[in-house]
Amino acid sequence: PRAAEASRAERRRAGGGSGRGSDGVTRKGASATTEAAPPPPAPAPGPMSALAALNPHPGLSNVVALDCEFVGVGLNGASNMLARVSLVSSSGAILYDRFVAPSEKVVDYRTEVSGVRAADVHSKEAVSFKAAQREVAGLIEGKVLVGHALRNDFKVMLLSHPKRMVRDTSRYRPFRQGRGRGTPGLRTLAAEILGLEIQRGEHSSVEDARTALALYVKHSKEWEKQLREKQNVNAKEFRKWKKRP
Repeated sequence: PRAAEASRAERRRAGGGSGRGSDGVTRKGASATTEAAPPPPAPAPGPMSALAALNPHPGLSNVVALDCEFVGVGLNGASNMLARVSLVSSSGAILYDRFVAPSEKVVDYRTEVSGVRAADVHSKEAVSFKAAQREVAGLIEGKVLVGHALRNDFKVMLLSHPKRMVRDTSRYRPFRQGRGRGTPGLRTLAAEILGLEIQRGEHSSVEDARTALALYVKHSKEWEKQLREKQNVNAKEFRKWKKRP
């Protein structure tokens, strides 16, 4: 029996078979083949990859895109207050991205949608509403401003922008066709037009600004053509009006 056990032990050492260690745990021999870990899944494509594929032309260098996140204030948190504002260039690079300190009590941070937490707006890095308003106003001055439902951002930031310089993806007629009187959501447009899945959980104002920008860039030539045609019609009508006796 002793000779048989010694022979089995020798075969395990020679052949790299399984053996039981002194701690009672069975281990594979050194020669056993180890399976390679599967590679991590590729990251889902985002608006930056869409922008890179669209290759924005130099004529869009005067374009910036804006998006904001709000928290709830007032009765039941039903009113909006600015909590984060982001601005990106025509290439999608971040020009401005700041959390904004609250000027009144926050009732609902809406974190599941806004992505904003108390620590964000109460941090030392958060800027005042006045500072954010002033800095954004300076950055968008003289620029073509892209965004989705920008009227909401303007209302909360107490800002305005020349109508002829605004490109709102929620108002662009080709994006609204076949939807009745409803306004298409940014997530819907991203999926249908760009093939992107965004807003899978908490929103990011940077991602949303880049997505609106990618939508505009993809349709910019036709969009600008339609605007020029509309302006020409308006100019002709104005000249006719001036010539009236």
